[in-house]
Amino acid sequence: MIAFLKLILVFTLILVLIRRKVNIGLSLLIAAGFLGLLFQMAPQDIGQTALAGVIDLSTLDLLAALIFILFLENVMRKTLILQRMVSAVTALARDRRLAMALLPAFVGLLPSVGGAVFSAPMVDEASQGLQLTPERKSFINYYYRHLWEPILPIYPSVILVSQILKVPIGNVIIAQLPLSIAAVLAGIPLAFGGVDTSGLTSTPTNRRKNLSNLAVGLGPIATVMVLVLALRLNVSLSLLAVVIALVAINRYTRAQIADLVREAFSPTIVLLVIGVMVFKGILQQSGAVQALPPFLASVGIPVAAVIFVLPFTVGLMTGVVQAPVAITFPIVAGLSASGTVDMRTIAFAFASCFAGVMLSPTHMCFVLTVHHFKADFGKVLRMVLPSEVVIVLVGALIYVIR
Repeated sequence: MIAFLKLILVFTLILVLIRRKVNIGLSLLIAAGFLGLLFQMAPQDIGQTALAGVIDLSTLDLLAALIFILFLENVMRKTLILQRMVSAVTALARDRRLAMALLPAFVGLLPSVGGAVFSAPMVDEASQGLQLTPERKSFINYYYRHLWEPILPIYPSVILVSQILKVPIGNVIIAQLPLSIAAVLAGIPLAFGGVDTSGLTSTPTNRRKNLSNLAVGLGPIATVMVLVLALRLNVSLSLLAVVIALVAINRYTRAQIADLVREAFSPTIVLLVIGVMVFKGILQQSGAVQALPPFLASVGIPVAAVIFVLPFTVGLMTGVVQAPVAITFPIVAGLSASGTVDMRTIAFAFASCFAGVMLSPTHMCFVLTVHHFKADFGKVLRMVLPSEVVIVLVGALIYVIR
């Protein structure tokens, strides 16, 4: 009980700091120190855990991927590849709203945190001429970027569900397919309700040219996907290979490359990544996350409530779907009276953890999207909430229908 109250206090602190316009990365670092002290970690242990989080290979790899993505986006923008691709998608889609949804959804086929950074300028370009607030553009980019998490077999979370529960990955995808369908439908009124596109819809005047521009624009992204999915290369290395190819094709000088590197390197993003990784490290080392499952299971709440609360809470805390899957799914799977894995229960649990992750202030895509559009974090959060409620309700419906 005490551990649960401490965690509530820590997340309250994060939200208060963010609402007071404190840098989100700095807010997470402050909260990480506070969390460690609350759970009686020695100051030197807090420092060592923080340092380990900063120099961890996954942190450095994430930073490299983000910088390469910003570099790639900058090259595509300056060479007008991005602009031509957005124009082609808009023309071929015949509706700006469809184009704005398709762009982040396509980038979301690649399970990379930095994809939010990459698709954000595309949404910006596609929204030209529409009266959209930074918050609505943030929602469109963030929300449609994550449609595939429940069902795409290249996402670590889907693979992890299959491995933990020892069930075929096809069973996982079939069970969770309604969640992605619900996500597509639930986002439409929130993203595009009331948006007037009259006078902005267009028909392709040169379909072949539009298809050519689309192919050129999608080329770098598609290449990264092939390298990651087919050849199983590291995301950051795949991005580096594409960046080098673009630099060679465009024959950039050393001075131009140096300028692009300076523009791609953002101290704010570095602080964001460090804040998230340090906070997650302190969560694990303090025992805070591990203390939740036994507490919630011991208070005698209904099974359905446990299936929701456990994954949702850990997802909200960590901002990464793999964490609640790894920590809570073995417990959730054991709640079945028959003693066998019930995929309907798992679908409900996945909907719950996915909702928690999508609402988490530590979710890197959320943080990066809000940062890009200079949007109000709270307002974007309030836009995301109703759609996640729908997804959880669909998961609950799957669970109760026998």
